[in-house]
Amino acid sequence: MIRLFTILLLLISFNGWTNEAYDNCIAIAEEAKNNVLQPTDWSKIEAAINKEEALIPETASIKAQTSGKPTFSQRRTRAREIELDMQKEIEQKRIQLEYDKQAEQSKIAESKKQAINDYVELLKVCSELNVIKFEGKIE
Repeated sequence: MIRLFTILLLLISFNGWTNEAYDNCIAIAEEAKNNVLQPTDWSKIEAAINKEEALIPETASIKAQTSGKPTFSQRRTRAREIELDMQKEIEQKRIQLEYDKQAEQSKIAESKKQAINDYVELLKVCSELNVIKFEGKIE
């Protein structure tokens, strides 16, 4: 917000008390309204989790073969245990992803609220600028 006021003051000092200064002020206010956080593209993260989940049976089988279990039945049991552990990890990743999405939505909502507040404050400044300009013309 302070940065926007500084820009506004610079515009006023370089442009004087003209319609151009008021127009620039309104343009800055409009720009401030659009200064909000943009949502993350979560699709790549979701795709990576889905890919990891699809590879669980193969990965578990490989890990079970290298675990040193001598019989096929023991390797198959160990592979199933590994699969279940990996599936739990995937579920935790999905839970964390949902948590992150919700946290981001909250931040975006706060960002929108702040942008609207900045917009309103800048419109007040522009209005005061316009009043000062007209008072200067009357005298």
